[in-house]
Amino acid sequence: MSFEKEMYEVKEKWEESYFSEGDLRRIETVKAMMPKTVGSVLDVGCGNGILVNYLSNNHSHEFQRICGCDRSETSLQFVKTEKVKASIDQLPFSDKEFDLVTCLEVIEHLPQEVYIKALKELQRIASKYIIVSVPNDEDLLLNRVTCPKCITAFSPFYHMRNFTSSSLANLFEGSCKVVEVKAIEKVIGPRFPRLKQKISRWIHPELFPSSCICPMCGYNEFDKLKSTQRSPDSKINETVEITGLSKFWPHTYKEKWLVALFEKL
Repeated sequence: MSFEKEMYEVKEKWEESYFSEGDLRRIETVKAMMPKTVGSVLDVGCGNGILVNYLSNNHSHEFQRICGCDRSETSLQFVKTEKVKASIDQLPFSDKEFDLVTCLEVIEHLPQEVYIKALKELQRIASKYIIVSVPNDEDLLLNRVTCPKCITAFSPFYHMRNFTSSSLANLFEGSCKVVEVKAIEKVIGPRFPRLKQKISRWIHPELFPSSCICPMCGYNEFDKLKSTQRSPDSKINETVEITGLSKFWPHTYKEKWLVALFEKL
């Protein structure tokens, strides 16, 4: 198993409490964008089932079929609907098997070869619609962390590309028309973020996130993630205490995610 795959088999990453209220609002936005004519849904890269479990618990009467698909055996343990273990670039479904295929916070993780195949697979399986969500114009250089063991710099989320509303709208150019693109979940952030990061890291040493693993040498601090596990009924606190340099640094607001609905031509 690769180090990258190992990260997605850490059970604590998939506990419900690992997700914030903002993640739940994102799922509600996705549901609201689903056309009323949709009777079957496949969520590719479903993770712990945050979408399909929500649909099953709250809107099951609207669908004849709700299915989740992921390559992680650990994440699928949390999925309460029909589920299939598979990789996004080789999905075991028939052409046009589902009215709607969703792919939420997935394609930014994919290496180029897998990415190209994945987009084709999403189009192949969807009979009518595709919904994709991605981080909004993420600064990949800013978000890098450095492994304290081998000094490799990498995205702690394993993100490999960024998307703007324009590039997302053109994701399936020529084969799907974009119906709607939404920027959602406004969050606070610093102006001139790279400059602030340089100053902050000069004042305070960089901390290695407990939820990631170095793709080069496998270094991780998963034990910290397990030792700080929240109760199943809790959610990540979204109230950010502004301290230190951030108290004096100018701030701005930006939407965290982009969500797009496509209709096949």
